[in-house]
Amino acid sequence: MKNMILQIKKYNIASHPDQNNAIVWFDSKGWTDKYPLHRAAMVGDIDGIKLVLSSGRAVNEKMSLFQSSMALDWACAFKHFECIIALIEGGVDT
Repeated sequence: MKNMILQIKKYNIASHPDQNNAIVWFDSKGWTDKYPLHRAAMVGDIDGIKLVLSSGRAVNEKMSLFQSSMALDWACAFKHFECIIALIEGGVDT
């Protein structure tokens, strides 16, 4: 899986232009503290992902307030390939 993701990354697919608006929207909902793993995945913060996971937070935690999404969903949507790898290494269900 990791090799496949790295192969996809070489195509340098651009992120969607509305992603900054999505981050502002996420923050405006007050979800930054409630879902720190999702926020880290959304903004591409690999160190943040590792920190949150090391604190015991569940890698497969679902956002009950938004479509039961997981951090992996956000990392994929924002094309943060290194975060996807970090979540896979952290044991996320794929």
